[in-house]
Amino acid sequence: MGKIGSTRTLSRVALALSEGLFSRAVDLALWAVIYMGEISIPQSTLGQHWRAQFAADRFLQQINYDVIKSALKTAQHRGLIKPRRRNAKPEITEEGKRRLSEVLPHYDEKRSWDGKMHLVTYDIPESRKIDREFLREYLRRIGCAMLQESVWITLYNPIDLVRSFVDEKELSGTVIVS
Repeated sequence: MGKIGSTRTLSRVALALSEGLFSRAVDLALWAVIYMGEISIPQSTLGQHWRAQFAADRFLQQINYDVIKSALKTAQHRGLIKPRRRNAKPEITEEGKRRLSEVLPHYDEKRSWDGKMHLVTYDIPESRKIDREFLREYLRRIGCAMLQESVWITLYNPIDLVRSFVDEKELSGTVIVS
């Protein structure tokens, strides 16, 4: 093997090693953030560290360096972010901004907070799965946040908006706002 071949091999090994170290550092940082967040939640001290460790481990199984790297590649492939130049930050394309505006909740400045938190709960049968997905997307769009699969919370009174949606989709008796 010539000098150029060994330099390339050494370069590939160094790149793989540095990416491996970086991925472990990112995973460790993600785990630590979740662990510390869980520890800071007021709860009984019995099992508190175990619960925090369990939550951090579970989170890391779902979101880790490889998942983030794959998501960035997918976003680039779909034209949502511009291809990265060496040492440059990813930039969102116009298509990416349009997609974000569709997905992120938007807040109507005319809606004022009444000092209460509102829960939206639902029990939509499996036969209406598509309507359930539409409801979840709609709740996101009107500024609700998911607590559990069928429990959402918002600071803004969603009764009129949800009632219109329920009437339009004929979901009477399956959605409760409290």
